[in-house]
Amino acid sequence: MARSVSLARKGDQDAVAPRDLDLGGLARAQPAHASSPTGHCWSLRYMSAMGSPTKFGDITVGRQNYKVFGRLIRLWHTKNKYAKTDDSLLSIDGVLPAEDGAMVQITIPNKVEKQFRPLLSLGYVYMLTDVSAVHATHKKFIYHRQSYMLQFKTSSKVRLMQSRGASIPRFAFDFSQFDQLPSKDNQSKPLLDLIGVISYIGLYDYASPTSHYKLRKIHICNQDEQTQEINLWARMVKHLTKAWSSANRMGRLLFVFLLA
Repeated sequence: MARSVSLARKGDQDAVAPRDLDLGGLARAQPAHASSPTGHCWSLRYMSAMGSPTKFGDITVGRQNYKVFGRLIRLWHTKNKYAKTDDSLLSIDGVLPAEDGAMVQITIPNKVEKQFRPLLSLGYVYMLTDVSAVHATHKKFIYHRQSYMLQFKTSSKVRLMQSRGASIPRFAFDFSQFDQLPSKDNQSKPLLDLIGVISYIGLYDYASPTSHYKLRKIHICNQDEQTQEINLWARMVKHLTKAWSSANRMGRLLFVFLLA
């Protein structure tokens, strides 16, 4: 019997799973950042003037003025499905790997979203200054499980680094084994990476006789021939089934999922 996990749609869960794999997420057209022959020297002078950023492994909860350096590789909305107003956004969250391969989740609270969201684009390297390390123990929808998240505030600064960070990976995954999924903390609704070949795709139907939401069940199989059932909600059905139909003509398909 395949176990089941869900890929949430906007409004179905109290948060929306990251959708940076061409699944209709928040990735915008990348800005045309200016460059110049002196850009590299300027970047080095800027880094020197600011001092060295803190390594992710040296961060402790409670400090209010961290400076970190990394590449933004994922970005998503976290929303409250029980909100009674149109403003259901809780925060904008992302994942930032560093040069040493360590990763951290960043969070931009709703109250400062308009200040910082226009400054961030997927794939670019940034220096973030005056960000706070807040406790993540009781938070939900955490991707890279740590005791903290780096939270933006009104005094935080975002600086695009054009000539640094070439060694930072543009993609990073932490794949979970299928047989380890039952041990995950369901209360925190952790975001997980899974990889496998799609072996079954079900009908698009209501989740239950009394539900207003539709879903489609699929199965993916790993190299150990273990099977995992996944629920695709709403717009995810459109994006993934289109990809499935196209690639299935080639006889095989490899998929990566980021799940809640």
